[in-house]
Amino acid sequence: VPVPAGSGIIFHCTRTLSLVPRTVAILEQRLTLTEDKLKECIDNQHRISLQLQHRDGGPCC
Repeated sequence: VPVPAGSGIIFHCTRTLSLVPRTVAILEQRLTLTEDKLKECIDNQHRISLQLQHRDGGPCC
């Protein structure tokens, strides 16, 4: 059976498009991990700031 002209391109496009949801899922997972790490850093920075204020007798200025 002869393959219609352009069917290879359609197959390639379909295969490529099937990767998009997986790629988006991976990017969402990485973004979530980055957001969690950023929140952890901000929380640590806030905690350290409070400890320094307490050690030094309160907020400066």
